[in-house]
Amino acid sequence: MWVSNTRRRFYYLHIPKTAGSSLGSVLLRRYAQSTVLNCELGELLQRGRPEINEHLAFAGHWGTGLFSLLDRPIACLTVLRDPFERLISTIRFAQREGLPSQHPEIQAIFGRGDLHEIFYHPVVSGLMENTQSLYLGRILDLNGYLEVPPPGIAKSTETIPYLEYKWAIEFQTGVINMDAVVAEAKRQLDRMEVIGLFEQLQETTNLACDFLGIRPPKSLPQQRMSPERMAQGNTTYRESGTIPPDIVRRIDDVTARDCEVYDYARRIFARQLASRRRRRYFWPFGIR
Repeated sequence: MWVSNTRRRFYYLHIPKTAGSSLGSVLLRRYAQSTVLNCELGELLQRGRPEINEHLAFAGHWGTGLFSLLDRPIACLTVLRDPFERLISTIRFAQREGLPSQHPEIQAIFGRGDLHEIFYHPVVSGLMENTQSLYLGRILDLNGYLEVPPPGIAKSTETIPYLEYKWAIEFQTGVINMDAVVAEAKRQLDRMEVIGLFEQLQETTNLACDFLGIRPPKSLPQQRMSPERMAQGNTTYRESGTIPPDIVRRIDDVTARDCEVYDYARRIFARQLASRRRRRYFWPFGIR
């Protein structure tokens, strides 16, 4: 494989629970630490635009917000996951790792672990509603939140928490137009250099490494892999029989638009993968 000595400037738009930590560790490894910005949203917002724009590689749960902070266009990569599986993984992670202490009521609900309470609570269910579509298609302008001590407090005194909390409140108040969000999510996917799938992570990694001129690893690191996921092997949460049928229907309802965006991404991924295979076949010097 061809390996570049130069470094492409790119943003890995990391949607939570899509194996982003594992893939990110591969994509960022050839970049000097001083050129990488990989942090939580609160830490990102403590920096000024000049400092942010000095970096070459970006990876974070920032949705479209990073684009508003950059002075020029940037190559973008992302990974999507089957919406049902991603949502159950998110819940299991929240139960295992806990949630921010500034949301004690929500923290307690996840702690009790009752899926009916989780999925029918007016705010909590909003935390999980079509999240992948929102990360890709909800346009965010973060400029008003920069360089604000203490972390998380905006100049307007408005708090910008994890994006899921922001969107849950917007769902409650009717701010979000999901038709517009889905349309924008598809436009973002059309513009991206690499779109990957959690379910085909090795092929995703190969695509991303080819684009960045990085030699793919022989095996992927498994960072932050959940114990239940490792125990499941190839069995999906949907197939496991552990989710009550009415909750299965509820999950399908709150992820309906994510399924539309996920299917759109799968078609793009298939085209990108086919294009890579053609390049490998016709490349006159071969691929190592």
